[in-house]
Amino acid sequence: MIGRKKRITVRFKDAYNSLVHDTRKDIEAAIEEQLDSLPPNTGLFLTDDNERLPVFGPIGGAEKVISRKSIRGLHAGSRIVFTKDNYGSRATGLGGAGGTKCEAIDIVAGTLSAEKVVHDDTTQSRANFITDGARIYLTERGNINHYFTTENTDPVTSVSDNLKSGIGIKSDHTLVIGRERVRILAGLGKSNGGERTVSGNEEIRAAIEIGNITEDRYEKAVRGESLVRYLYEMNSYINELSQKVNDLETLVMK
Repeated sequence: MIGRKKRITVRFKDAYNSLVHDTRKDIEAAIEEQLDSLPPNTGLFLTDDNERLPVFGPIGGAEKVISRKSIRGLHAGSRIVFTKDNYGSRATGLGGAGGTKCEAIDIVAGTLSAEKVVHDDTTQSRANFITDGARIYLTERGNINHYFTTENTDPVTSVSDNLKSGIGIKSDHTLVIGRERVRILAGLGKSNGGERTVSGNEEIRAAIEIGNITEDRYEKAVRGESLVRYLYEMNSYINELSQKVNDLETLVMK
């Protein structure tokens, strides 16, 4: 109960998972009635707050930053950084080395929030691919596996991860939803005139890999229908062998 106005009861399932928009609309109308009586800077109902968040910086001259809030004129909170390829300090990545054709976008929610201590606005930090809360990083040209500290792709094929375009997504839980279908594909597109990688490679050995990040090598993903066909073939072969063994045992007994 806030002040003396009517109580707001929020049932998360009804209000936020409902198929009926009017349910949400009624909740928002009730919130509007409470806003004038709220104490300042509580943060309740997504109003302003006094949370002291780490600030982003130093900012390179080639960078543009969009952030949720400003603290002493500095960028803080969730942010989008339009930059050149880097994974932390201004000396990292192809952009830090003065490279060209290495545009990058870094989308972050939660600066240093995975560290063991809580940081406030006395802490200034650039990108931290290990301890920032959630991140989507896009680079025109770089080494995405190195930045996220994962192992390189299959060493047998001698595929280099360096100077390749990449997208890295990292969070505690990562969810992908398709209302009708989710497809995970690897390889070059079937466009007219063909397709190639940013390094100019037109012949690649595409692979989908699955594994635990602590492992030193990841395994190729199994294709379900191909696996089912193979298992049927193996089952048929085993049944034939079993029948032959039974026939031999019968002959031996006779």
